[in-house]
Amino acid sequence: MAECGENSREAVQVLKAAELLEGSRARTRETYRANRGNRLPIELTYLLICGGIGAILALLFAPKSGEELRGDIAEATRKRIDRSRVRDRAGVYYEATRERAQELYSQADYVSQISSHHETFAKSKPKQLPFLL
Repeated sequence: MAECGENSREAVQVLKAAELLEGSRARTRETYRANRGNRLPIELTYLLICGGIGAILALLFAPKSGEELRGDIAEATRKRIDRSRVRDRAGVYYEATRERAQELYSQADYVSQISSHHETFAKSKPKQLPFLL
């Protein structure tokens, strides 16, 4: 009988250990899932960096000669610089045009107000001075 009691105590201890282990595994899974969401921006950053490195390596190992490749890279760089200069100039022209349009709008509004005052005055003048007609 003593053996039966010891076996049941061991069984209870084994069951408790199994429950603790299962609880620990569940907490570990939950922690992993929670931390995985926090790692997404880091993983995307790694993906972009590795993609850039891969693109550079693909260019370097392309079947063109080094001179041709350097010429292509220089040409692409020049085009981007030219494009950025055009954008800068376009921004300057846009600002100048916007300011000029605003000035013209203000002048047109002023002229419109003056003409409406003249119309109002012209319509009210005969009523005020009927003998001038």
